[in-house]
Amino acid sequence: MVVSIPQTILAEVEIFEGDRLLIEASAPNRLAITKKIQTMPSTQRVELELSVLQARKTALKSDIESNVWQHHN
Repeated sequence: MVVSIPQTILAEVEIFEGDRLLIEASAPNRLAITKKIQTMPSTQRVELELSVLQARKTALKSDIESNVWQHHN
């Protein structure tokens, strides 16, 4: 079966040619169409989380050094 959806409707929900879609049956006589979003590879996610943690560590270290300096002065 082929279903045609006008480009104007697809553009409103940011679905473009080549996007992967998930189609599910919903309430009586309805379909739910959802754009599948690519997930980030776990190694890339871990690298991003690690960089966030390192940035937090640097910020905390800087804050501690600032507090120590203020205490001594």
